[in-house]
Amino acid sequence: MISAHYSVKIINLTAGQPLSPPAYVIHDAKFSAFSIGFAASVGVEKIAESGNSSNFIAAAKMSPGVLKADVGVGGIAPG
Repeated sequence: MISAHYSVKIINLTAGQPLSPPAYVIHDAKFSAFSIGFAASVGVEKIAESGNSSNFIAAAKMSPGVLKADVGVGGIAPG
């Protein structure tokens, strides 16, 4: 098994608007979170409207090509 380490830094540049915990998906080319020009999936829509990523993560985990899908711990404060 090949092991890899990823580090991602997210900075909230909004003025006073907290962000929901970040959802992440490690995947190959078989997975796409969205397609330009098409309606968003229910999972992506729920993230955009309420910050709830549970539908998105559940769908991603069942998709071919997805190695890992999860949500970070805690929201992201401005700044």
